[in-house]
Amino acid sequence: MINLIPPTGHRAVHKEYLIRVAATYGFLFSAVFILLTIALIPTYVLVQAQMHAFDMEAPVEGEGGDIEIVEEDMVRTEAILTELRKVPNTPQMSVLIREIESAANRGISFRNFSLQSDPKALTPIVVQGTASRREDLVALKQAIEAHELFASAEVPLADLAKEREVPFTITITLAESH
Repeated sequence: MINLIPPTGHRAVHKEYLIRVAATYGFLFSAVFILLTIALIPTYVLVQAQMHAFDMEAPVEGEGGDIEIVEEDMVRTEAILTELRKVPNTPQMSVLIREIESAANRGISFRNFSLQSDPKALTPIVVQGTASRREDLVALKQAIEAHELFASAEVPLADLAKEREVPFTITITLAESH
């Protein structure tokens, strides 16, 4: 059908085709540009808000208050460090429980671990459980006393009265160096 159009008409149709293609691509490019601009508006707003917040926080130069602020922060930091040095360096409860359980042999089953948290003093750990034999309980006491985390382990004499299936309560004192 295009062969039936005279050469001048063929040029006009080709020119019109190129104009339409260019207009379509121009429209698509403009639409993509507008969509990307709209998509960047939240980023622009966020960056502007952060810059405004930073400007509000930044001290104004020339006021001379920077040195005083830093000195106040250093004094507060020293006070916090002093308080932290007063707190005894005790291991975490999970570490203590793991060490007590590792000291026990198969004849020991634990029912309860109790540790009162006092930042100014070392408090004893109270452990309750059942030993299948009295010898297992004595071995647990000796293993705990031999451990470096613990200073002593006390078992009431009444807990050692039974020969088998011995319910016990053992009081463990933490070592001072830990």
